[in-house]
Amino acid sequence: MEHKNCRRYEGWLIYISTILSIVVLSACNTGSADTKDYYADGVTAVAAKDCNKAVSSFSKAIDIDNNYLYAYLMRSFCYEQLGRYKDSLNDADTVISITSNQVTTNKVAESVRLSNQSSAYFQVAKTYYALKDYNQSAENSTKAIAIVSNNFAYYEVRGDAHHMLGLLEQAKQDYLSAFAVSGQEGSFGMYYLTVEDRNRINNKMTTVQHELSKP
Repeated sequence: MEHKNCRRYEGWLIYISTILSIVVLSACNTGSADTKDYYADGVTAVAAKDCNKAVSSFSKAIDIDNNYLYAYLMRSFCYEQLGRYKDSLNDADTVISITSNQVTTNKVAESVRLSNQSSAYFQVAKTYYALKDYNQSAENSTKAIAIVSNNFAYYEVRGDAHHMLGLLEQAKQDYLSAFAVSGQEGSFGMYYLTVEDRNRINNKMTTVQHELSKP
């Protein structure tokens, strides 16, 4: 779907379901006021589906604080939407690298670290899917699930990758898992399938079941 400066938005709803926790947790960040202002401007631009403007704002936040992980995550998403896949992977990998080396001192900080890390793996999975590298997409979805097991979006994207790889039973199980974990309480809150989410995944399930029924 074309909108302003964005190339495509097929992954919009499932990604927003993942980053909502990050936007809320951003209040815990100790970044400067300017950094948070640029980040907020970027989030506003994302909501307006203006990816180029959002990239500019997130880049300004990162210029001030090169450890501002929320800005890297959101910029990675925007790069993916703009077809700048290498840049998207670079930003997501930056988050994975930083969070892998972070030492946290309390439960809240550890939750933020893991939430950021799982979201980064998910973004890598989405970007590889866009690149048609379905093995890498499935692998990174699995890494995200290992950290946050109750986010339906992770299972949906892995199901899509498995479907493209011809692994129909695995795809079916992933879509079933997406339904099963909706509303389950986890370490990072709960993720609920909307009616639109349910219809989308149901359609994918129907397609897989039809393919499985073929002789």
